[in-house]
Amino acid sequence: MQPRLLSMHEKVTRTTADGLVIVPGEDGNSQPLKVLRPRAEPPSISDRYLEKDPTDLYTNEMRCLHAEKTMTMINETVNQHRVSSPKCKVVNFVRKEIKKGTSWRWQFMCTNCTYESQMYALYNEVPSTGPGAKAAAPNLALQVALQDMPIGNTKARLLMTTIGVPPPARSGMETTANIVGEKIIELNKHDMNDRLKTLEEVQKLRGYRQPNAISTQLDTRYNTNCIVSRHKFGQAASQAVTIVAENVTEQHEVVGMVLANKLCWTGAWLRNKGFDVTCPGGHENCTATMAAPVPINEQQMGYEVGKNICLQNFLINYATTDGDGRSAAGIQEAMREMEPLWETERLDDPTHLGQGMFRHLMKAQFDINIFPGDTTEEKQESKKLFSLDCKDRCQLIYNTLFSNQTSITEFGKKMPSILEATLDCYSGFCRDCKKYSVVCAGTREDNWYKKSRYLFPMNITCLEFSANDRELLREILKMKLSQEAVKRMRFNTSTQKCESVNRALSVSLPKNVNCSRTALVRAHSAILRVNAGADNSIHRKLEVVGACLGKGSHAAKALKQIGKQAWYHKKYSQRKLVKQRKARAKTRQMLEFYRVKKERKSKSDYKKGQLDPKPQFRKKLRKREDHAYDREKPN
Repeated sequence: MQPRLLSMHEKVTRTTADGLVIVPGEDGNSQPLKVLRPRAEPPSISDRYLEKDPTDLYTNEMRCLHAEKTMTMINETVNQHRVSSPKCKVVNFVRKEIKKGTSWRWQFMCTNCTYESQMYALYNEVPSTGPGAKAAAPNLALQVALQDMPIGNTKARLLMTTIGVPPPARSGMETTANIVGEKIIELNKHDMNDRLKTLEEVQKLRGYRQPNAISTQLDTRYNTNCIVSRHKFGQAASQAVTIVAENVTEQHEVVGMVLANKLCWTGAWLRNKGFDVTCPGGHENCTATMAAPVPINEQQMGYEVGKNICLQNFLINYATTDGDGRSAAGIQEAMREMEPLWETERLDDPTHLGQGMFRHLMKAQFDINIFPGDTTEEKQESKKLFSLDCKDRCQLIYNTLFSNQTSITEFGKKMPSILEATLDCYSGFCRDCKKYSVVCAGTREDNWYKKSRYLFPMNITCLEFSANDRELLREILKMKLSQEAVKRMRFNTSTQKCESVNRALSVSLPKNVNCSRTALVRAHSAILRVNAGADNSIHRKLEVVGACLGKGSHAAKALKQIGKQAWYHKKYSQRKLVKQRKARAKTRQMLEFYRVKKERKSKSDYKKGQLDPKPQFRKKLRKREDHAYDREKPN
């Protein structure tokens, strides 16, 4: 049903749940008013544009035409008209056109004679392997581009309509998307396998004893921002993508991917029509890979992606993951099916471990009075800044020792002394900082207080820990400052590449859009874009579908420029000076925030449910009042 403007009769009246048409009063109840018969409303602006202006000779539309083929059609038509109709002195051509998606087929006819040209296809055609007409290359290229964008066929049609180009039919776009999607998936699978073989060659050149055993990092991205939901039973996520990137080279290329998908539009439609079908696999073309009530299991996804790597005769000896899922255990299970005695060691991600340490520090039951501040709120702010400072300090210790190329054995032996020196430094005693602290020299000119960007806003200089507080802080800092932590982070690997791939996936698979059928295609397309680059990935996908850009064309030059810009922004953000400038900007923002907060005591007036009625719960009776003998006896 098309949307339309409401008439005045529809705006004045209201239809109840029983189907009665009433006129609501100020109190919301029906009032005894008689509404006259509704009048015909004037046409909307959309309706006015449906009628062609008889004085306008043109419809003011655009067409996507092949430049050279159009010129060839014009030249051939003019020459053929001159030969076939030499007596026709005044040429007046009109066209007959046939739409083919985004492309067109034209035929010219002269109104002053009987000349009719042949039908010209003003687009490049892609050879077909089966029966039927040849596909138009622009239609395939459009679907290739849409897989790398957060929009789908509906918004693409709106985009083309807005610039005056008649859009393709939605059904035809969906059919083309299915054809293109299969080829993109196959292309990216072959690409990831080729990158695995390249890693084997790299490790052979490095002299590794087992070049087919690689170090990897894993992470899983869910299509929701929270695990649970108030509207759904069980997990809120309906899709998840597990990414495996290699830690052999500095490029950290993606070599494995698996998608868990609970969505199947066809199965849901059949069930709503009364058919008894189940997903996955209960009907033809089912897109679900698991049943909707079954929770997404990262260990199972790790097993599947590990099995795919084993099929290429590769093993995983190290798997760096965060502390949220058990995908490394799934990798171990898959590896042992190929090598029963194989061990895959899980390594910690220092970034996620630091975030976990920050959460534990915020939840720790420290004596709140050890933090500076006049009010409890200010003391909580001081505690937050102290927690952030501990996270940054521990990471800086690792970065300094790794940059100095300290051996792992020596690194681990230093950790107990570094831990105690850090505790003493926060307590105001820097006697051992110069020898053990790594990041604090213990002098007036060179100390941690001057280096830190979190301590001076609340003037945190010396914290008087009690014995219990000091022991509590020691146990939390051991998450990173201990010999066991050094062993789990000895290669200084992380999951940051997987996090960047997750951001790239958010471009093709936004979390607020459910792509049941094209989710796998969009995930593979995004991974190919990350591995090969924005320009090279587009060219490879266009080649595999047979819709290549013209060599030396303006489009090819523009695509090369887009790839250069993407590469420049990536390298620019990795520069040391840029990172330092961002850190200084963040410090300025923090100082400005606390300065304004100190000058202005006003707070945000937003509070969840502050205007909602509060239920008055009955106070619980004392236990002895429940017994009959506790009541007063009547006189």
